[in-house]
Amino acid sequence: MLLKVLVYAYLNNIYSSRKIEAAIQENIHFMWLAGMKRPDHHTVNRFRAQRLKNHIKEVFSQVVLLLMEAGHVISKQCTPMAPRSRPMPISTPSFGRRALPPTRRK
Repeated sequence: MLLKVLVYAYLNNIYSSRKIEAAIQENIHFMWLAGMKRPDHHTVNRFRAQRLKNHIKEVFSQVVLLLMEAGHVISKQCTPMAPRSRPMPISTPSFGRRALPPTRRK
C-alpha cells in the first residue's frame, strides 16, 4: 500500500513525509491508493528508510518506463532533475545613515 502511495507522491513531486501524510488525508487519489487507511508521517518515513532505502530509484524509474510504454506519460514530461544548487544570497540594502535621503537625516 505504501509503495503505491510513495510512487504516486513522487510522480506529483511530493517528497516530504508530512506532505504525503496530508495528501493521504485530503486527496481522494491518495486515499484510494492507501486503501482508506491513514498512515502518519512516521510510518511513511520509516517505510521509506527501512524498506526502500536502496531500491526506490529503480522502482520509480521502472514505473515511469511502464507508464511511458503505455502512453500515459510523455517522455518530454520525464526530464532528469538538475541537482539542487544553493540559492544565491540576496544582498540586503543598507539602512544606515547613507541609505536615507538627505532630507531625513537628523
